[in-house]
Amino acid sequence: MLDTKLLSGKGAALSPAIAAAVDQFRTQPVGCRHLVLITDGVETASTKPGRAEAIKRLMASNAVVHVLSYAVVSQPSTKEALRIARNRNKSTTPDDVINSLPQDDHGPKRLGLGSFYLRQLHKPGGKTFDLDPARRRQIKQYEEEMIEGEFLLTSLAKEAGGNIWLPETLDQMIADGARVARLIDAEYLVTYRPSRAFASAEKNEVRRVEIVSRRVGLNIVSRRSYVVGDH
Repeated sequence: MLDTKLLSGKGAALSPAIAAAVDQFRTQPVGCRHLVLITDGVETASTKPGRAEAIKRLMASNAVVHVLSYAVVSQPSTKEALRIARNRNKSTTPDDVINSLPQDDHGPKRLGLGSFYLRQLHKPGGKTFDLDPARRRQIKQYEEEMIEGEFLLTSLAKEAGGNIWLPETLDQMIADGARVARLIDAEYLVTYRPSRAFASAEKNEVRRVEIVSRRVGLNIVSRRSYVVGDH
């Protein structure tokens, strides 16, 4: 269903979703907390003001964050939407609605056209011309917000010990989803004894973490900081 459900331009309640995930982490021990975000990084204007607080809570949960972005996948359709003249595929009426119409109705109806003519209008063909400047500005703004979102999510994933994937096709996106699962399955929990006890830390104090390997050429993905919780 990725070709019909992952549509850029719709906006999403990303911040409330992150906050809801953090609430679920309360039942999971530290070291077993993983969040996989499937998003283009853009959210609705009504929820965006809460993004900073949601990310702050997410980092305080010490969860590993992976991002599977469909921003690149959606670029061709976004650029097509910006064209003034483009080919008309078909009407936006769902196929199930058209298929449910009677087969032998050719005449116009008092409240609309007959089903035969509606079927014809539903078929692809012809050209559409978009002369709505407000809509074009909205699409360009959405493109800018996707770039901003990619930068933010890349920083978030790296800080939280995860990765971000930017697949170019739906097939690649599915394959990257499997890579996310393998990466989570291959994770190790490393503990250490701090030189300054956690009991002496302030509430939600951030401590930097750096993990290196003695083995040359081994690529380690780890979180860059640890947030000391309530005592």
